[in-house]
Amino acid sequence: MKKSKLYIKVIIVFLLFNIGGITAQAQQETEVRSMIISNSLDEQNLHVKIKWFIPEIYVSKGVNIYRRTPGQQNWDNILEKPFKKGDYIIPNNAFLADSTLDDYISFIDELSLDEIQGLTKAMILVKGIQNYHYAKYIGIEYHDSDVKLGEEYQYKVTKLTASGEKELNISRIITVQKHILDSPPEEIEIKSGDEKVLLKWKPNKFKFYGANIFRRSESQSEFEKMNEVPIIISKRKGQDGVLAYPDIFFTDDSLSNGTTYFYKIVGLDYFGRSSKYSKIFEVTPKDQTAPPSPKFLKNTVDLLNVKLSWENTYGFDIEGINIYRSKHHDVGFKLLNMNLLNSVRVEYVDIVEKPGKYYYYVAAVDSSGNEGKSFMTMANVLDIYPPEKPQGLYTESDTGRISLHWKPNKDEDLMGYQVFRTVNKDSKNRYVLLNSTPFMETNYIDSLPKSAKNNFYYRVTAVDSSYNRSEYSDFAMNFMPDVVPPAQPFIKDVVITKDNYLQIKWIPNADLDLKGYNIFRETVSDTIVNKKKLNESILDPVVKHFTDRWVEQNTKYNYYLIAMDSSGNSSQYSNPFPGKLPKKNPEIGDKVIKFINVKNKGKYNQIRWEINPEDGYLGVIVYRKEEGGVFRPLTGLMQSNKIKDSNITPGGIYYYEVRVYHESYGESRSKQERIIVPVVEVQKKEEL
Repeated sequence: MKKSKLYIKVIIVFLLFNIGGITAQAQQETEVRSMIISNSLDEQNLHVKIKWFIPEIYVSKGVNIYRRTPGQQNWDNILEKPFKKGDYIIPNNAFLADSTLDDYISFIDELSLDEIQGLTKAMILVKGIQNYHYAKYIGIEYHDSDVKLGEEYQYKVTKLTASGEKELNISRIITVQKHILDSPPEEIEIKSGDEKVLLKWKPNKFKFYGANIFRRSESQSEFEKMNEVPIIISKRKGQDGVLAYPDIFFTDDSLSNGTTYFYKIVGLDYFGRSSKYSKIFEVTPKDQTAPPSPKFLKNTVDLLNVKLSWENTYGFDIEGINIYRSKHHDVGFKLLNMNLLNSVRVEYVDIVEKPGKYYYYVAAVDSSGNEGKSFMTMANVLDIYPPEKPQGLYTESDTGRISLHWKPNKDEDLMGYQVFRTVNKDSKNRYVLLNSTPFMETNYIDSLPKSAKNNFYYRVTAVDSSYNRSEYSDFAMNFMPDVVPPAQPFIKDVVITKDNYLQIKWIPNADLDLKGYNIFRETVSDTIVNKKKLNESILDPVVKHFTDRWVEQNTKYNYYLIAMDSSGNSSQYSNPFPGKLPKKNPEIGDKVIKFINVKNKGKYNQIRWEINPEDGYLGVIVYRKEEGGVFRPLTGLMQSNKIKDSNITPGGIYYYEVRVYHESYGESRSKQERIIVPVVEVQKKEEL
């Protein structure tokens, strides 16, 4: 591989600034952001910037870029042809603005993909971040200008390979608008030393690849950038073999003691843009040297006990050790020890009042009172203490709901309550959670089916902000008032007994809380509808018939049934069923029905009959039963001489009977007709 002047120059600059040219670890951290998108800063030329990172830097065969809007299923290719290295023509003004741009272009053009490794890859990657013209030239950045202000888009990048097209990544959804600068790096720490200032901040590899530092002295009016190349921080292995960021990210030395300096920091994103400036930090190096700071400050937490440990660094005039603690990483530190700790001490146990995050640092104190402060360590004292169990739980029932009430907890970190329910028995392992998200109210309404008859048991727990759950409250039990009446009964027949009475038969109700039945009769000839109750006491639920011994011959009646439950709820009146005790003349009654005929017509059975109508003829009711069953009405009272029964099943066996009703002769029954529904014929007709 040819070694250009640019290659040698970049190596020297990277070594001077001690950033290692982005080590392999730093390169991996950059590649974590395998695809990023952003809006532009230019309000007149709004566009969406798309950038992608892959191990081989660029795809020789090119990439395709797809776009869609929210709700759109398909992706639209926004390119006329695959986007490849060299497709983008860099304008002349870009070369004027960046004197190294032409060298970088020549540099990558001289290399094959196999030669782009290690430091070479890092150099190209950083340049592609710093200069978007270079990124577009090597084929890792594209600007989509065919966008509308306020519209939302999502992008997908694929690469072309010998085996076909492969997806690289899919972006988040972005709303087109002017780019808003990112907030600056967080947790900035600036310490003054003897003629120097030490700087450190919280790296955020998902937002920034590097940072710039600006400084002015108290005699200057303008800030100056302190670093020639971006400060890129990567993790390094310590003596224990663990990867960690260095204690100091940047050292500004050769300063004058007693002079005040002002610093501010910006982060650099993956499109080479600066974030907002940090707040201005004021530092004054003093003409004094603090003792060596304790190192490797660590903490271990055991319940509310925070054990600090550190390593002391030798100093000839160290008088002792101070321990500081705060709830914030940058303000509010308080001295914990009343007297200086012995200078050889390397441990300290702090007992905190309650769980939370606590920041500590340890300071070595010399004979002049100067403190050499360690870097901070954050102790996360987990909240493992549950809230008090809720008290005073009681319930109130109403139609279709049970209301719960309890006393409020006094826990400071209370997040809310959760309600549990079971039925019929208070067994803690059978309770079911009713609300997954805790709420702060001290009441709850459990909506239930109106027909529910169970005893409902409830318990409540309190949940704190660390999701510790209290013990169950004492249980409270209730049930809903029964407002659901029994099902409407069904009278299936009225027959004449051997003793010449009318017997009313019905199908028993299935209601679990059925108390019994009341039976009513009305005379059809009455001008005023008057249903008369026939039974003195409620009929037992097991009773299936009732004999009316107070009927008169040749009088038409309608019978009704009402079901009653144990709560006193009454059902609707049953279907009216006619009954009449005819005058004795059976010879005439038996001759009423001439014939009955049943045939299968494919999807239905056809029933035909013929009768000899007499004066006083009321009509017929057709009955049906299945094999092994009982006859049930298939129709109401009607005057027709045929019906179709479509409620049949292939292979089913059915029996039919026609019953004729006459004012004088009562009921006459036909012979029973049996029919088997064919299987094959029904299937063929359905296929047709």
